[in-house]
Amino acid sequence: MFPLLSTLKHQLNGRKWGYVIFRCTYGDDASWDRFMAYLQAKVRDALETEGADDMYEQLDWKVQEDMSLWDASPETVKTRFQEWLKEHEDDDSVVGTRSHACIMIDRAVLDALEDLHDDIDVEDYDESGAIWVHMISSYEVEKPTRVGVDYLIPTAYTEIELDGWYNVELQEGEDVARPGAWGRYVED
Repeated sequence: MFPLLSTLKHQLNGRKWGYVIFRCTYGDDASWDRFMAYLQAKVRDALETEGADDMYEQLDWKVQEDMSLWDASPETVKTRFQEWLKEHEDDDSVVGTRSHACIMIDRAVLDALEDLHDDIDVEDYDESGAIWVHMISSYEVEKPTRVGVDYLIPTAYTEIELDGWYNVELQEGEDVARPGAWGRYVED
């Protein structure tokens, strides 16, 4: 099992987990539905591969759909995420990475999947991060980044928990962060 995933599983103790997702594009529900199906299939596959498929049942995307977020900037989403965290501070599932990072889906994210849709097999690992999301920290000093979908869970989720935002920042010359792909992660 992926390092820290068993620790995360123990810490969750049956609680819901996952990222808060801000939908920032409207008018094409078919593309949105394809992206969400793709995201869920990738996460399910990753958890099954790690022998943690039972954690999928606890996964709870907190999707925020609000037309006022259409074409919102990362700064606007950061503010909304901070507000969401304050509103849910008594929710026992808002701990660790869920309280640190959210995902923003805009038209560019949907287009990345649409452009490659016919060439994508959910069971294939997208090492390049061709299908990605915006990831936004709740902390003011941490800049938004782009993370490959295949790296979201368990890699980015557990690495943010371990070392913080550093693990999902873009590396020099990269368009998409691929946490763990830089040799920082060594499996025992």
